[in-house]
Amino acid sequence: MESCALSFEEFKLSVVPAFRGVFRDVDPFGTPFQDAAPERAILYPVGYLPDEEQLSAIAASASAIGDSGFYAAGTEHEFIWRELLEDPTELDEPPHMPTEFLALGPQLARQAWAALNRTSSRPVYDDDPAWWIAVDDLGSGWPSIYSGGARETALISRSGQWGLLTSHQSHAVVGGTLQFVETLLTRFPSAAGMAERGADGEWREPEAALPAAQVLVFLREVRHWQEPMTWLPAHLAHIYGEDRAQVLLRAAGFIE
Repeated sequence: MESCALSFEEFKLSVVPAFRGVFRDVDPFGTPFQDAAPERAILYPVGYLPDEEQLSAIAASASAIGDSGFYAAGTEHEFIWRELLEDPTELDEPPHMPTEFLALGPQLARQAWAALNRTSSRPVYDDDPAWWIAVDDLGSGWPSIYSGGARETALISRSGQWGLLTSHQSHAVVGGTLQFVETLLTRFPSAAGMAERGADGEWREPEAALPAAQVLVFLREVRHWQEPMTWLPAHLAHIYGEDRAQVLLRAAGFIE
């Protein structure tokens, strides 16, 4: 099946159940994964859409577990994310906001953007539909016909083996089977300026940066955000487990 936009009926029939099999939320700063996606990681930096090299790693990892493609769906509009979520009543605001809100940080930005983005009209989907993206069409990046763009995006395995959410703060969270996530981390390009914190507390650039350590670069950037980091411990624990979350918070200087 070639890459193509999906009708609203196809979205509800195929994309929504696939999304719910991997995700329980659309918030890339929260606890978005179902227990069925036990292996998880933070990737950084990643745009609203993975670039050509990152996409190549995703496509190769999908092929390695037998997926011929994946779904791509924007998660900006309330109408869309309420369709994606099985029980959306506890989510008070949409997770995506334009550039001018970014300086507020993820928590305050979502609260401010919520008041300005209330929509429940069907044309929202027709103007920005979900897509089926065939791995065979990704030889040189995203298919030229693909209309996805500048908004937080979910990439979803049709087979239920993995899912990835991008954020407005240039990080992505991925979850799925051990085979998929390990393969992706092996293939995913290392972050520019990868650094590790030494025993003396100073950041150092290693000679060979491991993709799995991109979370440390993300945390280094997070420290510059002017907002309370109340969301961060639970987010890291959800992705890496309580013990490793504490190690990461300590390594990044959030706790002693």
